Amino acid sequence: MKKNVLLLCAGTLLLFSCTRPPVTNETLPAVQADEQKEGSPGIPATASPFTGTGALPERLLPTGILEVGAEHASIVLLTFTNHSCRYCLEFEEDYIPRLVEDFVKPGKLRLQISILKLRKYPESVLFANALLCAAERGKGFPMHTKLFELSPDRRVILDAAGSLSMDTEQFGACLDAMETAEMLGRQSVLADTLGVEYVPTFFYDGEKAVGLPAYADMRGTIETLLREMR
Repeated sequence: MKKNVLLLCAGTLLLFSCTRPPVTNETLPAVQADEQKEGSPGIPATASPFTGTGALPERLLPTGILEVGAEHASIVLLTFTNHSCRYCLEFEEDYIPRLVEDFVKPGKLRLQISILKLRKYPESVLFANALLCAAERGKGFPMHTKLFELSPDRRVILDAAGSLSMDTEQFGACLDAMETAEMLGRQSVLADTLGVEYVPTFFYDGEKAVGLPAYADMRGTIETLLREMR
């Protein structure tokens, strides 16, 4: 893959992140679906509904990343996000439905979601744990969508789990489990390894981009990658 695949025209592209960092582009190792940590067994794929897009397969990777889409999809878009970030909300509401229709459902793209804990958002841990616990039950993607709408209150999140047909008692135990904390810790290690400091941050098959681009530019980058793989 060409190192400069993500060169973006500074005159036409408007990038945002929750902390307004400088835009950076780096080539870093892609996080693939078959990545395994020693002693961390994989979790089998399960299908889950996503409002407006139909049923999509999802998997919780040993790294704590939620992956959505066909396992054979050739392109990986890894997203570091946070449920309290307004640009992340824009990506969730405006971009993900289009990515699903354009690339995920046709089997071209695997969308990977990882939560970046931020000091300015102390609720990050509760939300991230809720996403992990839902993902372990095959409901990670719909819970991810709901968390953008919820207040950082344990009871509210338990009710949301119940609305997705999850056992709230078991879900509450999962929120407090050491295994959940350890998995969240693996997400933090991954973010540190990849040098992620801001949200949203994207990795297009390992090519790092900080901030939210126009959807046309994101789609164009993915299409370029697909053409290069033919």
